[in-house]
Amino acid sequence: MLVLTTTAGSAVLPPGVDRIVLDDPATVNALARLDDTDPGDADRVAPLRPDDAAYVIYTSGSTGQPKGVVVTHRSVANLAAWALDTFSSDVFTAALASTSATFDVSVSDTILPLLAGGCIEVVRDVLALTEPDRPEASLVCTAPSAMSAALAPGDELRLGTVILVGEAVTPRLVRDLRAAAPGVRIANLYGPTEACVYATAWFDDGNPAGVAPIGRALTNYRTYVLQPDLRPAPPGVAGELYLAGAGLDQLAGFLGPAFRPGHDSSRALAAAWDRADPCTPDAVTAFFRASTDYLHNLVIWEASGHRPRYLHAALPALRAANVDTVLDIGSGIGSDAISLTRLGHTVTTCDHDSPSTRFARHRHGHHIRRIDPEHLGDEHAADALWIIDTLDHLADLDTVLGPVLAQARTVITENLHENRAHGQQRFHHRRPYPDIARVFGRYDLFPTTHETIMSWTRSTDLH
Repeated sequence: MLVLTTTAGSAVLPPGVDRIVLDDPATVNALARLDDTDPGDADRVAPLRPDDAAYVIYTSGSTGQPKGVVVTHRSVANLAAWALDTFSSDVFTAALASTSATFDVSVSDTILPLLAGGCIEVVRDVLALTEPDRPEASLVCTAPSAMSAALAPGDELRLGTVILVGEAVTPRLVRDLRAAAPGVRIANLYGPTEACVYATAWFDDGNPAGVAPIGRALTNYRTYVLQPDLRPAPPGVAGELYLAGAGLDQLAGFLGPAFRPGHDSSRALAAAWDRADPCTPDAVTAFFRASTDYLHNLVIWEASGHRPRYLHAALPALRAANVDTVLDIGSGIGSDAISLTRLGHTVTTCDHDSPSTRFARHRHGHHIRRIDPEHLGDEHAADALWIIDTLDHLADLDTVLGPVLAQARTVITENLHENRAHGQQRFHHRRPYPDIARVFGRYDLFPTTHETIMSWTRSTDLH
C-alpha cells in the first residue's frame, strides 16, 4: 500500500507504511523537475484504455457479502459527461469534499468538481457546516441522515446544490433544507456501486409536500420496475428496480459465477414453452407473439451483462460496406435497432407484433417502423440485414428472406459456430449453420467471423 499524505498526516501513520509526503522538500523538488504536460502512454507501463480500471471500491454488503467492484474509466467518463451536461459550471466552483474515500460518493464531491475545473474544500465530514466558521459550499454530496444532523434550528446555510444519496429522502428533510438554505437546489440521486455512483436522479420540483421520488435514469442507463415473476409491473404497482446500461457490464460478476442467465433468467419462459410445446414454425410464432415471459427474459438478459456486444463487433463490417439502411430481422426488444438508429442508420424492424416489440416502442420513446415477416418483399431491401435471431419461426428461409438477401450488401448474424445468447436457451431451436449457409450461399453471401458475429458479404467483395 502506498499512502499520499502530508507531514502532519505522515506523523500518525503506522511504521512501515510506504508514503509520498507532498510537502516534504525532497518531494517538492522532485515534482518541480518533472514536465508539466499531461502524461501519455509512453510514460505508462501500458497504454491507457477506456475499459481499464479507474478505481476499485468495496460495496457496503447490504445485499450480501461485501465485494470489490472495478469501475472503468469509461464509466467515470459517462458520469462526468452527464454531470457537466446537467449542472452549470458554478456548481463545481466550491465543492465540499466531505465523503470518505471508501464511499463511492466521494467520486462526485472530489473527482467530478476537479474534472470540471472547479475547486474542492476537504473537510472531516458534512458536520463542518455546523461549525462557527462553516464553509460556503456550491456543492454538497451526503446522506440524508448526515444532512439532517447538519441542520441546526435557526441557522442559515449558504449552499448552492445538495445531492442526497444512499438513503430514502424524507419530506421533512426536503422542507427543512429548503428553509435552512433558501434557493438551494436539492437532488435525490440513487445508484449501486456497480453503476459508478449514480444511475437515477430527481431534482426538487418545489412540490409543497417535499416528496422526493427516485427520479429518472441518467444518460446511457435504463430502469425497469419488475414484479417477482420478472414481468414489468403495471403503473402504480410496487416492484423491484432493475438497472441496465453504462457501467453495468460487471453486473454479471456481481451476481456471481453461479448465475446462469440462459437458465435462471428464463425459468418462467421455459415453463411457458413446455406448456405450449410449439412444434411448428407457426406455433413458435404464435407463442412469441403472445409471450410476456419472452419480454421479461430479454430484459434480464440485457441487464445481466451476458448478452454479447454484437454491435461493437459488427461496426467495422457495417462501415466497410458503407451501410446506410438496416433491416433488423427478429429484433425482439429492439435495443440493437435503437443503437443502430443512434449511429445514424435508417432502421426498419421485421418482427411480429408482440409484447416485446410494443415494449420497445414504449421504452425508448421512438417510432420504430415494423413490418411482419410474412409481408417482407423487394420494397423492404436494405444495405444490411441484422439477424441476431434463431430464425426458428420462419417456415421457409428462402421464401421469406430471399427478396432482401438478393439486394443486401452485407448480413450480420451472431457467430453461428458458437452457442451464445440463443444457443444456451433450450426453448429456442436455432436453425443449423449448414441450413443458413446454404440459403445465404444461393445469394452469393459468404461469412467472415469477427469475435461474436459473422459478416456475410458477396464473394466478389472478399477479394
